[in-house]
Amino acid sequence: MTMNLTSLNLTPLRRLILPIGVAAYLVASVGLRPVMAQRSEFPGRRLGGGSRGDCAVDSRALAALNPANNLGVTARHQPALYFAMPKLESAYPVDFLLRDTQGATVYETSLSTGTGGDFVGVQIPANRLTVDQDYQWYLAIACHPDDPAQTVVLSGWLRQVSPVPAVSTAAGVEGKLEQVRAEKAAGLWSDAIATLVELRQTDPDHPAVHQQWTQLLEALALEALADPPLAGKL
Repeated sequence: MTMNLTSLNLTPLRRLILPIGVAAYLVASVGLRPVMAQRSEFPGRRLGGGSRGDCAVDSRALAALNPANNLGVTARHQPALYFAMPKLESAYPVDFLLRDTQGATVYETSLSTGTGGDFVGVQIPANRLTVDQDYQWYLAIACHPDDPAQTVVLSGWLRQVSPVPAVSTAAGVEGKLEQVRAEKAAGLWSDAIATLVELRQTDPDHPAVHQQWTQLLEALALEALADPPLAGKL
């Protein structure tokens, strides 16, 4: 499937909450505020609930493919974060925001969801992250354009580290599966997730890919996300 990258200067989320202020709304709803670098704890929200106001969804919640401690670690220059989208009765704006520990916006992008329920990925452009620094991200679905209270927000953290020489870059299914195992062993969970999602896009019926995917979701305590199809990156 073709992956389309979309970046807007003014996101629907910003337009939605501009009258009361972006920072004010997010502080009130999910506690968005500057924090000190190199945290030992990473508060966040990986699951979005089964329904919220007019945002009609199925039993599969909006969810972030992120470790249970809410910190994803990457050695990629252009890391990708993936999210499971529920089935919706109609399309809604989805917005992604990445901020550093001083509260400055590092990256933001937007799209309109489909209605079928799938995974979408947000790819961070190169040269936006600094090695060994922590960044907090937010993903929001604006269920009703006129009511900010119905916006469903997930949040988590991302840290970029120096590349690990031992991580495999071999081609082919087996090489990619070895890469997933090496990334997991190195603690590069964001990269392991991204590699396996990308592998499922190209070889969804491969039994070893299916097995690794099941094991990954179990490790993330997200077993309920085993079935939705895959989509592309924002």
